[in-house]
Amino acid sequence: MDPATVSRAEAILKIDPARRPVYAYAAFLHPDLGRIGLIVGSEWFTRDPHGVSRCDSGGLAGCVGGFGHLTEDQAARALEDLTHVSPHRWEDAWVTEVKDAFGGFRGYIAGAAPRRGCYKDARQTCIDAVLAKSGLLDPRLWVWEVRSFSSIARGDIEAVALAHEAWKELHENYGDDLPIDGIRYLVGRPADEGLHHFREDEVVAAFERGL
Repeated sequence: MDPATVSRAEAILKIDPARRPVYAYAAFLHPDLGRIGLIVGSEWFTRDPHGVSRCDSGGLAGCVGGFGHLTEDQAARALEDLTHVSPHRWEDAWVTEVKDAFGGFRGYIAGAAPRRGCYKDARQTCIDAVLAKSGLLDPRLWVWEVRSFSSIARGDIEAVALAHEAWKELHENYGDDLPIDGIRYLVGRPADEGLHHFREDEVVAAFERGL
């Protein structure tokens, strides 16, 4: 939510401010980013890719949250090391890392913590620093970020995941005449941790089908 951290990350990644990419997480919805999440197909990325990073680029470059103990120079070097720029083939490395860290994609998609000591880069240093302070681990420390210069088109959207209260508001405004016809709507349930809930089995299954 801080434009300065995004701008710093884009400067490190040599992204032209006049041609900025669209950002997404690979197979993950983060509830802090809103009550409605779009699940889009990989064609969106492959039409005009920039690249991927093995964590949230803005958080790392800005040394915020779980990245807070790094210096700006350390963060810049780490972002360069953790980034694959197109046309680098990154998918196999992503699959291997997720399997090593979580035993499979279900834990990664659902926001579970990775196995201790599974990373061999700056992310592990960050995770260890958070745990040493008895802090909560944020998945942005390890969820892969995908960037494409292509806009997300109607045909790219495979499903819409909504928190429970967002679904109620949508229905109150549109009834059964929903705004995007022919799209699967995946609705979260109220839970002990709140209503911003994108970890339903349906959401996990929707991502798993596309992997």
